[in-house]
Amino acid sequence: MELDILQAIQAGGNAGLLIIGIVLLRVERRVMQIEMHLKYKCPKSDG
Repeated sequence: MELDILQAIQAGGNAGLLIIGIVLLRVERRVMQIEMHLKYKCPKSDG
């Protein structure tokens, strides 16, 4: 994943920014899924 970001930065331009944006969105969505899973799995522990 880090390689994709580096390649996007090296390529530059709107295409590079678009790739970075897509990667970040996917990562953010994944993190949200994990957080929701942990909340439902351990409702007693508050953040």
